[in-house]
Amino acid sequence: MKDFVSGIKVTGRTKLDPDGDVDISIVAPHRYRAEIITLFAQDAKNITAALGEDYKIVATGIDRPVRWVRMGLLELALFVPYKFEVLPSSVNTFVTVPAQD
Repeated sequence: MKDFVSGIKVTGRTKLDPDGDVDISIVAPHRYRAEIITLFAQDAKNITAALGEDYKIVATGIDRPVRWVRMGLLELALFVPYKFEVLPSSVNTFVTVPAQD
């Protein structure tokens, strides 16, 4: 196996280790931020439309950096770790309480 791996021509940031696990990563995940935020905005719009004018969404964490998680052997999922609260639209002041670990 080691002879086979040593004979493979690699490009870019590729590294081969015949004894190691398969690892993948992404370069500059922040370049996908606009698309991720667009998906978030559409989701928020769908939720508020389904709930009606009596409710609104207050999002927190949407300003955080893009993160990624491995979803399969060669698949990654990109996301912004946000959360949101659904509130009655009559609420004018909202304070989040940090979760206790």
